[in-house]
Amino acid sequence: MAWWDRVASPMRRVWAGVATRVGIRKSGLLRLRQEVSTCEYEDVRVLWELLTESQCRRRRRGG
Repeated sequence: MAWWDRVASPMRRVWAGVATRVGIRKSGLLRLRQEVSTCEYEDVRVLWELLTESQCRRRRRGG
């Protein structure tokens, strides 16, 4: 069973990373996004847009 632990542990790490990027794993961001969109304060929405735009730019640049 030692060989299984050597194989399973890295595979779990890889799967967690893939699931997080694809959105399979629930990270709470969907709930936060919904709360921000229903917030009545415009400045909160503006800050959220700035954060999401910077994340998109960072992903496009590759880092």
